[in-house]
Amino acid sequence: MRWRWLTIGVIVAGGCQTLLTPTPKPASSSTVAAVPRLTPPESTAPQIAATEAPPRTKAPTPPTPTPTANAGPSPAPEDDALTLAAESLGRGDEPTAAVHLGAYVRQHPDQLMFRAQLAELLLRLEQTAEAKAEFEQFIAAAQSAAGPVRGHVVHCHTRLMEIAQRTDDPFAEAFHRGVGLVLVVSKLDATGATDDASSREEIVYLAITSLTEARERRPTDPRAALYLADAYDLAGNRRAADVTRAAARNLAAPGALTLTESMRLGLVVTKY
Repeated sequence: MRWRWLTIGVIVAGGCQTLLTPTPKPASSSTVAAVPRLTPPESTAPQIAATEAPPRTKAPTPPTPTPTANAGPSPAPEDDALTLAAESLGRGDEPTAAVHLGAYVRQHPDQLMFRAQLAELLLRLEQTAEAKAEFEQFIAAAQSAAGPVRGHVVHCHTRLMEIAQRTDDPFAEAFHRGVGLVLVVSKLDATGATDDASSREEIVYLAITSLTEARERRPTDPRAALYLADAYDLAGNRRAADVTRAAARNLAAPGALTLTESMRLGLVVTKY
C-alpha cells in the first residue's frame, strides 16, 4: 500500500517519517544519524605536563601542600567522566567515549538526555542490545517527564523499531511503530497542529493496524493491549478502547509495565 499522504507537513514536523514508511531492509551502521557532540565543562580535565627525568640521586622529601584561599575545588569524578567523553568524541574515539559517557549516565541516571546520547552512540557502534536497553530506560523515565525530554520519546520508539527490523523481531517492530504513531497523533491533537482530518484518520488507522499485529503476535503482552486501547480512543471507538484496556489490566504482571503505564491502568496509586 502506498501512503501518498506521508509527505504532509505535520508529519515532517512530528518527526515520524520512519514510523509511517513501509518496512525497509535493515540499515547498516552508516545510516545511523551522527551522534551529537558533548560540550565538556569548562577546564575540568586535569592538565598533564611532561617533565625531564630527575637525576639519580636521593629524592628530597616532597613539601606538604599548603592550601590557599584561591585554590578551586577539584573536579568531581562524574564531571571527569563527562569531560573525557567529550574529549574522546572530539578526537573521533567513539568506543572510549561510550565507556566514559556510560559511567556518567550510571552516576547521574536522572540526566535523561545524556542517556539518549549514549543510546545513539551505542547504536552507531553496533552495540545493539546495549543501545536497546538504554532507549527503553529512557522511555520508561521520560513518560512522566515534560518538555524536550518527553518530546524525545517518539524518536526513541522509532529507534527501537529500527533495531527490531535489524534483529528480525516483528512483534517489537509493530509495537514501537504503533506506539510512536499514537504519541504523534496525541501530540497533534493537543497542540492543534493539523486540521487535516483525513490524514489524521490514516495515521490512526495505521497505528491500530500495527498494534493489532503486535497483539496478535503476542496476545499476553499488556503493553500492546494498553496502547491499542489508546489508538481506539483516538479513533473514537470508546467501547473497543474500554474492552482492550480491561484486557491490558488483566494481563499485567510484575515488571511487564513501566511505572507510568501501571498508574494509567490504576494498578499503582501514588500518595501525595
